[in-house]
Amino acid sequence: MFKHRTRRRTTRQQSGGHSSPRTLNSNRGGHFGRRLALEPLEDRRLLTASYTVTDLGTLPGGFGSAANGINAAGQVVGTAFTESGGHAFLYDGGTMHDLGMLPGGTKGAIAFGINASGQVVGASDTGSGEQHAFLYGNGTMHDIGALPGGKIGYALAINDNGEIVGEAQKGNGEFDAFLYSNGTMQDLGTIAGPWSSANGINASGQVAGSSDTTGNVHAFLYSNGTMHDLGTLPGGTYTAAFGINSSGQIVGYGDIGDGNLYAFLYSNGTMQSLGTLPGGTHSFAQGINDSGQVVGYAYTGSGSQHAFLYDDGAMVDLNSLIDPSSGWLLENANAINDAGQIVGFGMNASGQGDAFLLTPVVAAAASPQVTGVIVDSTSWSSGFLTALKSAGQGDGSGYTIPADGAAALTSLPWVNLNQIRIQFNENVIIRQDSLSVTGINVAQYAFADFRYDGATHSATWTLASPIGADQVSLNLKSVGMDAVTDTLGNPLGGAATNGASAFAAGSGASGGEVRFSFNVLPGDASQGSVVGAQAIAVAASNWLRVGGTDGDLNGDGIVNGQDLAAIASHWLDTLPTSVGGSGAGVAPTVKLLSSAGTTSSAMLPSPTASSSPVVSSGSGTAAYLSGTALAVDSVMSQPALVDDLSPDCWTVPSGRSSTKAANKAVTPQYDAAATSAIGNSLKTKLS
Repeated sequence: MFKHRTRRRTTRQQSGGHSSPRTLNSNRGGHFGRRLALEPLEDRRLLTASYTVTDLGTLPGGFGSAANGINAAGQVVGTAFTESGGHAFLYDGGTMHDLGMLPGGTKGAIAFGINASGQVVGASDTGSGEQHAFLYGNGTMHDIGALPGGKIGYALAINDNGEIVGEAQKGNGEFDAFLYSNGTMQDLGTIAGPWSSANGINASGQVAGSSDTTGNVHAFLYSNGTMHDLGTLPGGTYTAAFGINSSGQIVGYGDIGDGNLYAFLYSNGTMQSLGTLPGGTHSFAQGINDSGQVVGYAYTGSGSQHAFLYDDGAMVDLNSLIDPSSGWLLENANAINDAGQIVGFGMNASGQGDAFLLTPVVAAAASPQVTGVIVDSTSWSSGFLTALKSAGQGDGSGYTIPADGAAALTSLPWVNLNQIRIQFNENVIIRQDSLSVTGINVAQYAFADFRYDGATHSATWTLASPIGADQVSLNLKSVGMDAVTDTLGNPLGGAATNGASAFAAGSGASGGEVRFSFNVLPGDASQGSVVGAQAIAVAASNWLRVGGTDGDLNGDGIVNGQDLAAIASHWLDTLPTSVGGSGAGVAPTVKLLSSAGTTSSAMLPSPTASSSPVVSSGSGTAAYLSGTALAVDSVMSQPALVDDLSPDCWTVPSGRSSTKAANKAVTPQYDAAATSAIGNSLKTKLS
């Protein structure tokens, strides 16, 4: 059998009579062979029907399971028990999937944690007498090993950044807490003794765990490269930490000197006991969410082990919050997500020990709604994001598409849009495939990444490539396995609201799909209908401006030659009306003529063949373009400036009139060798 990890215990722990947290007995006898007769169901009283219970079942041929972790999307991981040993599982969409074992493994595997991206961590047999920590992602289980010289490793938690913590054996046979990041396993050391274990990590990389000190075990917080001893409860000598949330609140258990162990909450530098269930003795906190709700297990006055929820200053037996007719005895709650969903293990109505999922039941409410659609780029600078927010165009994370239908369709000019973020009015259950992104030029946009933030109720999709000129449609699903629902299973409402405004998105009926459209025309700085001279005018009037939004087409925080290059590479592009409908033509040639008669030229992509003069500084330097002519009068606030140009600063193309009036046109393009000269000339003439 796969030997599950055990924790080093003090003499006091051993006398406590409790099982090691998250240490599961995979034998048919023992814990999973007990019957519900230990506590007759009729003796339980239902206080409030606050949760529904889902039996996660087991794998084919199995005889039980236990759940150890849950992410924001409601995906659950744990272990299923079979005759051949424990098997790590992922429960998703109503199905339990066997994650297998590391290559060569035969004796079992166990999954402990999962992040928002669906990456799973745990431990697996390797077939060589060793048990190694693993990371499971994209259908493959990867061996992340142990510390140098060690043969055993357990990956116990993972955050949304992919940072992993756990405990691993060293060459001397002792175990130390580790942090695994970017392919490297780092030994976090100990407080003072020979052993430590890291059990939780939050989004900021803060780690919670336990360590030997000098004869005792204390909970620790590892932050900014330092392991901090959190001490003990008043009167106690022992503490162990198992969970940490985004605020740095930590939960675990410890003693107070009376022979019992008590769940604790550590917050703002203070450790407090959470007490026990009425008449009970020991209690053990296992997990905490960002709302500060704590879950774990405790012993009742009759000596039975019951799962608990600690919320609003009170510890409540979770068995009192489910329907007694369900037949369940909930024994251990191991994790809780920000939607309030709880996972653990217990005895079902047939007497089998199975993993459970509890989903909160609240008063009927309206279907979840979309409250915002935001686009951004992974390459936008913080200065540009701040500028968008200052201009009332975003919340600091990107550009918020206006709720008004007409304004929502204003062409977005950026050349590197590759993220779409959708905000909801409440926590939702959502997956990557809950959203479909389609266009005219691209039939189906592919995703490179997906994340859901329960704290902000926002889902973010990163596209495999930036959006080009296209009419883009978003379709959020409300039916099927990938449907968006709230935590109670209520389907997405087919409408989207933002304050007093409503998106033009669906019928508004519960269960209706939300459809939302926006347009992207890279290089269109004027947000008109074509990338042309008006885009040049916008770039010129904001030339070298820092901290603005107009003309900054790549979002780097400054309007410069790279933005002119963006206009050039999309010259005369328009929104497509059919597949392949955005125009493209002959590459223009840019030439700069100095007073000395020297030239510099470059070929740039763009439109059709014709010719037009460009802007001159009036001091002996001019530029002209072989490309489509555009009338100066339609774009310049002071067209007389062009008439002021000296005739000797012009180049009159073949077949054109030599009069100024007939050649008033401005279509400058980007020349890598002379960006500043063109830009400064444009700024002089168009500002």
